[in-house]
Amino acid sequence: MANIGSPFSPLWIDKADAAGQAAAKREQGLISEDEFRLVSYFIANGYCIIENAVDGELIDAYLAEVQEMFATRPDLWVTEGPDVKRLAEAQVDRALTKVLDTYMVSRRALQIAFAPALERLLRIIFGEPAAVHQGLHFQIGSTQAIHQDTAYVVIKPALALAAAWVALEDVKPGGGELIYYRGSHRFGDFLYPGDQRHWRTDAHGHEIHDHHLAWLHTEAAERGTPLEYFWPKKGSVLIWHADLAHGGAPIVNSHYTRKSIVFHYCPLSARPAYFDNPGAAMSEFRTAPEGAYCSSYYPEFSERAAPSADAPDEEPKSHQANRKEPEAA
Repeated sequence: MANIGSPFSPLWIDKADAAGQAAAKREQGLISEDEFRLVSYFIANGYCIIENAVDGELIDAYLAEVQEMFATRPDLWVTEGPDVKRLAEAQVDRALTKVLDTYMVSRRALQIAFAPALERLLRIIFGEPAAVHQGLHFQIGSTQAIHQDTAYVVIKPALALAAAWVALEDVKPGGGELIYYRGSHRFGDFLYPGDQRHWRTDAHGHEIHDHHLAWLHTEAAERGTPLEYFWPKKGSVLIWHADLAHGGAPIVNSHYTRKSIVFHYCPLSARPAYFDNPGAAMSEFRTAPEGAYCSSYYPEFSERAAPSADAPDEEPKSHQANRKEPEAA
């Protein structure tokens, strides 16, 4: 396991004795038998799956809210491939289109991000509360190339990161399903110039980035690691390690949707790199009344505030925000 003990990770799950630490936590009563099973699988494979982690009624309410937002919130931020634009200028029902950070305007998105079983496992992995940042809502499959989040989601320290993919509907084969290489979080540290784990388009160019993507497939082939597909039921969550190589399968059936939402998390003590950008939308994590920490690096969503996750009828407290240039996602 080449990446055990990586200098880029402060997390206990990346230490050489991680399996032993998990067992000790179970023996001390700090985690349950089910939590031990999940975190042990995560340590070994780079991901784990919690079935029925998110309530179906909550998902239905969120999807109805999303449809309303599509009609009434032209100011939402969206990426179409590398382009960042407002929803009014975008087409949400095509590949590589992601609606960004809906948890900043939707209390239900925030509730999904911190569903109890999901929040609990993140707390175990991080050893402290988790903060959510960089949310991605998908209507259909992304078709994104196999990649590692550490190249694009820049956290200090680099591997103080995890992500969750939530199925908002039953996912069908051929609908652009999530794909990944099991165990690829231990392929080793792919370094960009300056011994960095992240890719800077302007400074590094595209050749080394293309090499990084090709390297993931080469490593998988040399290790005999097959590509795996995720066909979950609505409400299931796949939580993955910062370095798990993953992407979106080709869309074979254009009639299928793949409604899903991805959240990136870091420990509350870590820092997204955009916090240091003078023009960042946020330079610290903010908290909703129930204690859910969140942040967004995109400019403010009009004048509306981040939502209260447990008080749908109350006007949430305003979040300060300053304009910045969007970063690569």
